[in-house]
Amino acid sequence: MPEEIQAPTLSNITEAEKASGDLQLRLAGIDTEQFFFERERAGLEAEAASSARQKAQGLRGRASYDSQRLREMDTERQALQAQLQVLAATTEIVDLSQQTQNLTNSLKEGRIAQAQAAFDGLAEWPLWLEKHMPFIQRDVEAAGQADALFQLFRKGNPRALTRINLIARAAESGLTCGRRADVLEMMARVQQSCEKERLRFSAHDQVRTVFPRLDREIVERLSALKFHGIRVPRETNVFAAAQTLADQIDLDPQVVDYLFTRRRDARLLRSDWERRLRVGFCTGHLIWDRPKTVNPKRLLDYNRLIDQEACTKALSIVDRSRGALLATFHSSMALMSRSVFNATFANRIVLDGSGTNTQTISMKDDARAGLFLALRAVLGGKAVLMAPDGRQGQRDHFCIAAGKPVRVAAGAALLAYESGCFSAWYNIVRDGKRFVPVVIEAPKPDKGEDFDSFAQRWLAFYGNQIEILLTGDPRKMSLRGAWWGTLSAWDR
Repeated sequence: MPEEIQAPTLSNITEAEKASGDLQLRLAGIDTEQFFFERERAGLEAEAASSARQKAQGLRGRASYDSQRLREMDTERQALQAQLQVLAATTEIVDLSQQTQNLTNSLKEGRIAQAQAAFDGLAEWPLWLEKHMPFIQRDVEAAGQADALFQLFRKGNPRALTRINLIARAAESGLTCGRRADVLEMMARVQQSCEKERLRFSAHDQVRTVFPRLDREIVERLSALKFHGIRVPRETNVFAAAQTLADQIDLDPQVVDYLFTRRRDARLLRSDWERRLRVGFCTGHLIWDRPKTVNPKRLLDYNRLIDQEACTKALSIVDRSRGALLATFHSSMALMSRSVFNATFANRIVLDGSGTNTQTISMKDDARAGLFLALRAVLGGKAVLMAPDGRQGQRDHFCIAAGKPVRVAAGAALLAYESGCFSAWYNIVRDGKRFVPVVIEAPKPDKGEDFDSFAQRWLAFYGNQIEILLTGDPRKMSLRGAWWGTLSAWDR
């Protein structure tokens, strides 16, 4: 039993105890030794808890720092790899240029053996050969040697037939010299090789529009080669198919580097961001080139993936009382955008390069006349769809997109200025596993404002909408070949 504490009285309190802090404790009948022990233990526990909190905060800060450093290291690694690739390429650039010139000259002069040697060497660099083949093909066919070029593809280094673009070029030359049966045999042979290695393609290789010299049957076979092994039995499978196809597309590294630095979401690692970019482009390729389904009688209709409720809501802001102008741009969603436009507006006109029916106006041969007809259509209360970034018209104005000037015509701004109609940016983008329209009202001319000032404001708005797309979610960046070419030229 512990010794019983004697309650203090005034008579047994010493002078030392009166001067000490223990007096109040003894008067309360508290064991002073036990009290100070408990107090010290509580202090130690508080100190330990504080230390633990500080360590936890330090660990969180360290984790945040490590995560940021990992992102920086990933970016540095990607940049270093790109530099090494450029360095490796520059060591071969002189020789490749010389071989390209030798190939062209040898074919033009009928020196087939020398041409074969040059071609087989260049075929080991298929991306280089793809880049220069349009010029080789132009000069060789002008010299009447299309058949010689086609035979190099047929019998030369098979590496030349590992890319969709080069297969299409070979088919063009073969059809030019009347060797259709040989073209079909070549493509059948390539299809067999696809079982071992899938073909690669570039961002601009949308086969249904890029190669107008190919007839429908050849285009269908080319599309089948491009999507060999890719199954899209239903429209909803397109996103999973794009994930698979993303491993086969080649994107210009300089453009990818530039767009990565302009992205608005800095949280994504370079590898994740670039993967999403590839998926975005491949989604566009699948929608544009439309691979065959398992059931050949069933055609894919990607309009079924459009969110109809979102579509109705987005287009409800369009004021049709004085005509309307919807300005889009050349993306892989252009066909879908046009389909939604046609379904929404009964009284409509589309400006394009064909003018094949009464609801289209051709801008190809006479852009001024086409613009005048479009103005009459708007003033007559019609809805007009056009893409100001097209190649037709007098492209003497600029808009800024992703920090770079892009040459455009001011026809859309002129329509909005002269008619006073409702004008807006219009595009279709991916939203999860659906597609939704984006409609944003454009500026209106101020009272007394001259056209040049208004055109500058309107085109600034238009360029800003494209920039939002180029710097946002890369899965929505399904650009067409013309835009990819524009981007490719920016930093060169």
